[in-house]
Amino acid sequence: MMSIPSHQLDAFYKVAQTLSFSKAARELLIGQPALSQRVAALEESLQTTLFERSASMVRLTEAGQRLLRYCEKRASLEAEVIDQLVSTDDHLKGRIRIAGSSTVLGAVGVAALEGFLKKHPRIQPEFLVKQLSELPDLLVRGKADFVILDRVINREGVESVFIGHEVYAVFESPRIQGDLTEVYYDTFEEDYLTKNFFSYHKGQGEKVPAKFRRDFTGDVNVMMDLVERGLGRAVLPIHLVHGNRKIRRCDKFKRLYKEPLYLCFWHTEFPSQLFKILKEELLRESKDILIESI
Repeated sequence: MMSIPSHQLDAFYKVAQTLSFSKAARELLIGQPALSQRVAALEESLQTTLFERSASMVRLTEAGQRLLRYCEKRASLEAEVIDQLVSTDDHLKGRIRIAGSSTVLGAVGVAALEGFLKKHPRIQPEFLVKQLSELPDLLVRGKADFVILDRVINREGVESVFIGHEVYAVFESPRIQGDLTEVYYDTFEEDYLTKNFFSYHKGQGEKVPAKFRRDFTGDVNVMMDLVERGLGRAVLPIHLVHGNRKIRRCDKFKRLYKEPLYLCFWHTEFPSQLFKILKEELLRESKDILIESI
């Protein structure tokens, strides 16, 4: 049975993490030619290409992505076993990476894990805020363990579990005046939430604004600040503004506009204890948060 020499696997893993042969060599304290030789020897023994190389970039191939997932799983299981052998308490320990959009990650992801992280303070969570279009690639490239997304990732080996709906409404400050009621904020120009929201309600036969101006903030926290100051309106998930007394719902639509949310992750036959427990916690708590917001 074929086995992979550990020095070759370590070389591959570091390059896959950094996507840079020079940076990986520095971190491993070896010369770049030696590092390249190890990766080349691994590719030759596996009879496959693990990296696409050019003068300006290094990118994982499909085979390289699969091997990276193995390395991540191996590192996680190794850390877990070591911790179980030396630990004197029942606290879980390890690193976990969760990615989502700015409207979801804090109000759903962080909120879902709040109690769990307080109970297990040795867990090192990494919360990654990205645009929706960037999220699938984070999971595919092994840069995130879980992704909260508004659609299923149609890729072999990826599970997408429905957790609920984000329900949207229009919000404003009581201080808003005049022409500013025609200003609606989106995070960026390719974010068509406001247009989709009004198109949906128009299709339901409901009255929508005859005209409005779209402005862009790049960040939902900036958007919330602008709305709170009376500088415009925004279509926001109801769960995001729950308990916020500085703004109010100002639409009178009878039907709810909602978008689905999925927890996406790679299926694995032998998940670490931390991965398994966190997945169950995220699924249970995030569903409760979204249900309570309706």
